[in-house]
Amino acid sequence: MDDQHRSQEVSKSGTNEDELSRKLRDDSVILDHLRTVVQPPMQQELKPHRGGAILALGIIGLVLFFFGIIAWIMANRDLREMNAGAMDPSGRAMTQAGKTCGIIAVILTCCTVLLFLSFQPAP
Repeated sequence: MDDQHRSQEVSKSGTNEDELSRKLRDDSVILDHLRTVVQPPMQQELKPHRGGAILALGIIGLVLFFFGIIAWIMANRDLREMNAGAMDPSGRAMTQAGKTCGIIAVILTCCTVLLFLSFQPAP
């Protein structure tokens, strides 16, 4: 009797293994199908940074006041877009340097104008 019982257990376990392997194959087919149907969303393309242009405008702004204001404004916009993830952040350092040069240019120009006005003779 032991032999019959053992053979029944072996046949049952073999059936269970076959059934389990069939289910796993079915699940893998379903997963493969889902992978092809449900594709990950496309990554949005980031705008290219303008760090070099902003830095150049900031440096030119040290001599020509108007370019310092432009560099400051452009840098603020670009840094805002970088923080939002819409612009390539690799140019952050150049953008910040251009912004700093623009701010220094505006401050130096304001000080120069104030000094110039303070030394004018009274009429």
